[in-house]
Amino acid sequence: MRLRLLVIVPVLVLGIFGCGGSGSGGSTNEQFFYRFTNIIPFISGVDFLVDKQVQVPNLQYAGHTDYFETDTEEPNMFIDAVDSVTQEIIDAIVITKRRDASVHIYALGVRGGPQQQQPEAQIIPIEVIRTTPQGNARLIVVHGYVRRAGTQTPNIDLLRSGQIQPIVEDMPFANAETVNVPPGTYTLTARFAGLLSGEFLFRRNVELLAGHVYVALLRGVEGQAGALEPIIDIFEEPVFDP
Repeated sequence: MRLRLLVIVPVLVLGIFGCGGSGSGGSTNEQFFYRFTNIIPFISGVDFLVDKQVQVPNLQYAGHTDYFETDTEEPNMFIDAVDSVTQEIIDAIVITKRRDASVHIYALGVRGGPQQQQPEAQIIPIEVIRTTPQGNARLIVVHGYVRRAGTQTPNIDLLRSGQIQPIVEDMPFANAETVNVPPGTYTLTARFAGLLSGEFLFRRNVELLAGHVYVALLRGVEGQAGALEPIIDIFEEPVFDP
């Protein structure tokens, strides 16, 4: 297993009909915040280790934690994702901590996926801008959707009702992008990048409130039902103004 050193940088923020908010003031404590989500299919669960100690045992598919916090005295944090049954290491990364930064760590992909033209299981850290967006909602789009075995997983476009052009274009698997969206109730649709039709995921009646931060997580496996059925999963990130 090759350890990856990752310096976290914020995902791109795009303004749509307005501007996002920014933090004010400063924190007297140099804290770093992190949380976990697991969307690796076909295994029982994932243990997340921080600095070689189990922090989250057996996180089930589609499960996510609240934020943990730590100080920045030690600049690096070692993260391992381990199959909770076999105890085999899925992936390992090193994150460089920054004061008041928040990182959402996703486990995604398929174990042994490249043998079936599917993306390999991995962990990715995404920095979340949790300051209150002024007048808008902030939407963090994450691509974790996997096509069926024998079919390559493409880049995706994400569209919302009321707008012709995609709000996110040509996003590769295991990537994220942040957009500021006017408050309202929308239908979100995903299609393979560059196509003018053929939406394969829908999420209707998505209410986005001003001043809130949301995740739109594309997850699931093509052709699967139940827990692994492909969906656009919507949940909130807690706002934090240091």
